[in-house]
Amino acid sequence: MANKQLALWLGGLALATLAVGGAMAAFFPNYIQSILASSNGGYISELLFRHQLKNPQRYTAEFYSTYVPEVIIRILGLGYVIAAAVLLLVTKGRRYLIDFWNHSSTAFNMGVFRISLMWIFHIFDMSPLNNLLNLTSEGMNIPIGYRWLAPVLPPPAWLVHGMWDAYNWLVIVVMVGFLTRFTVPILTFVSFFVLLGPQLVGKMNHYHHIWLALLFLNFTTSGDSLSVDALIRKLRGKPFDHHRYDQKYGRPFVYVWIVMGAVYFFPGFWKFAASGFAWAFSDNVQLKILAKIYETGQQPVIPLYNYPVLCKIGGLATLFFEISFPFAMVFPKLRLLYGFGGIGFHESNRRITQIGFTSIEFLYPSFIDWSALVKRKWGEVKTSRYLAPRWQTVTGVFTVAMLWVAGFVAVESWPWAVYPTFAPLEQHFVNSIEMRVATEDSKVQSILLQEDPTLIASYSNRTRLRSYMTILMMKPESDERAKMLKSLFDLWRKDHVHENVREVEFWQVQVPLLPLGAPPVPYKILGKL
Repeated sequence: MANKQLALWLGGLALATLAVGGAMAAFFPNYIQSILASSNGGYISELLFRHQLKNPQRYTAEFYSTYVPEVIIRILGLGYVIAAAVLLLVTKGRRYLIDFWNHSSTAFNMGVFRISLMWIFHIFDMSPLNNLLNLTSEGMNIPIGYRWLAPVLPPPAWLVHGMWDAYNWLVIVVMVGFLTRFTVPILTFVSFFVLLGPQLVGKMNHYHHIWLALLFLNFTTSGDSLSVDALIRKLRGKPFDHHRYDQKYGRPFVYVWIVMGAVYFFPGFWKFAASGFAWAFSDNVQLKILAKIYETGQQPVIPLYNYPVLCKIGGLATLFFEISFPFAMVFPKLRLLYGFGGIGFHESNRRITQIGFTSIEFLYPSFIDWSALVKRKWGEVKTSRYLAPRWQTVTGVFTVAMLWVAGFVAVESWPWAVYPTFAPLEQHFVNSIEMRVATEDSKVQSILLQEDPTLIASYSNRTRLRSYMTILMMKPESDERAKMLKSLFDLWRKDHVHENVREVEFWQVQVPLLPLGAPPVPYKILGKL
């Protein structure tokens, strides 16, 4: 009977998928055509133009008339598979879901996690805060929902340095576990604004998960073990079992794992939706490695781009790992396996594609039962039912739900965002900006902005500079684009005051990836000063 009911649910889900697919296939192609014609489709326009920027000559209105239905089919197909997997999990694996939500852990495990989390806060590169002070609001990348800050940007130096100092001290205090009932909430508030600062410098940095994990530390007494607080309690003669399992220590981990599921799932989801299996089985992975070489100006430790078959295997493994990650979180043994696999995934990516994601690796200690290792006791843990305070449940559910919503609609903001998807197929060139400076003596100097040392220093590194230029190239011809170009020129001019400039032109150019180092090809003029 249960299997028959499951079959009916799956059949109904298939019919609903076909109905939605038909409606979307009828509506979206014409809608996309209207956006391309008007260049005024709001957020959808931004997503479309970001994709179109990959290859403007190829990605025309005719291309999208067939591409959009293909994307819709892939989204619905993958959506059906995922919905079916969720349905199977709810009906056949309900016990695992209940155990997952009621996960129990110990004060010792929470102490290990608190220290690990604070360590990544401590070593995280916050140097872009200094660059923030040297940029005008036109030269910044202001996330969605924060345009109201533009009139007061850049912030006063005393405020930035004061908040930064407070952040650094609070991180150390929380790491050692002193007065954590008070210092954790204060750090949560201060770090929200301090971590927002680097987001304004050139690109969105995706470290949202570490701030969200800090938020979840407020849901328990994270200083009960491996802390100064625990030492003070011991000196006062108050006995405490650091290895006693309790759901109040486990619930924050549940929220952390749901967040991690979203962090991995949506890059895989959008890779498949935008490119299908071609993301893995074409020359896409090779070209993405080469594009990263151009972006960073450095060669990877492992030149995997010389081995096409290995690139394809790695691409397929990436799709599977990312899409399946949230489901693995429900099962304890599989979660631990994905933990070790995830560390290998990121460390190999760092050496092959130059894409580092160190910050999330410091959440993986939450997968390990450290108390069981210390006490050498394994087996199922039984605890009484835990009723979390209402404010914790509301805050936790809302927080993780907003992250999943941001992933489905591909929004980038703070403290929620879709993580870098690398979804569109890489082309055989990358877009960049070339500045042509004409002086009074009729000499013309061509500067590829991606390689200009002054601008690289102004935006902290080549990657941030390139991300800002991508935002600029997506802007339609407008006063805003003119102001952004002027901000780049003003930054360049700081170290070139001796130049007697008569006229400046900005060109969008296409830099070939094969062979690397080939001269850029002009595509279109972006503006003049």
